[in-house]
Amino acid sequence: MLARALGTIVGNSTGSGMAVMFLCTGVCGFTVSMVSGFNRDIKKLN
Repeated sequence: MLARALGTIVGNSTGSGMAVMFLCTGVCGFTVSMVSGFNRDIKKLN
């Protein structure tokens, strides 16, 4: 099920595994950035 969904997004040809890695890294980075943005202790560092 997950492979089919990712295949729809990034395809299933040469290089699609690397595309999945970039996609996961981007999603994780975005999530950490958003969570950090709402943390009061991190906001105090500014």
